Amino acid sequence: LARHGLGSLRTGRFGWFTLRAVISLISMLCGFTSLAMLPFADAISLSFTAPLFATLLAATVLKEQVRFRRWSATIAGFIGVLIIMRPGVSSFSLGEILAVTGAFLSAVVSMIVKDLSRTEGSQAIVTYMVLLLTPMSLVPALPYWSWPSLAGWPFVIGMGLFGTLGHLCWVRGFALAD
Repeated sequence: LARHGLGSLRTGRFGWFTLRAVISLISMLCGFTSLAMLPFADAISLSFTAPLFATLLAATVLKEQVRFRRWSATIAGFIGVLIIMRPGVSSFSLGEILAVTGAFLSAVVSMIVKDLSRTEGSQAIVTYMVLLLTPMSLVPALPYWSWPSLAGWPFVIGMGLFGTLGHLCWVRGFALAD
């Protein structure tokens, strides 16, 4: 923003930015809750279904061409999910459902970001995410919030810097490639 100014935030698509923030919040809450309910490896493995859902959505919603190799990897990935969730052997747990729901919603967010990246700049997409998601996530965080120790602040600042840089790269990647 320092380089491009507040003019880079002008948009006619504020509703899409808001929808993205709401879906991101729900996805994040599903993912964090699943971490508390499942063994760590299972929750993380199920969260990795997001790219599988994104492939399906890219082909069906964005009409992107998905070739045989990617379809094969996607099918293999979903077989892996079935192995983890063991349908028919046991019922799906709430933690598993939340992990997969969070991953699916993350894929939906990816589709929204891909669409936004066609008309909006990376700086606007990332800035609106921070401006909208921060107060939204404050509400469910307040009952559990505790301030970091003085020794923890460098890590908090580092996570903010690297998270922002990673988010900018991720959004820019959507603008440049399928």
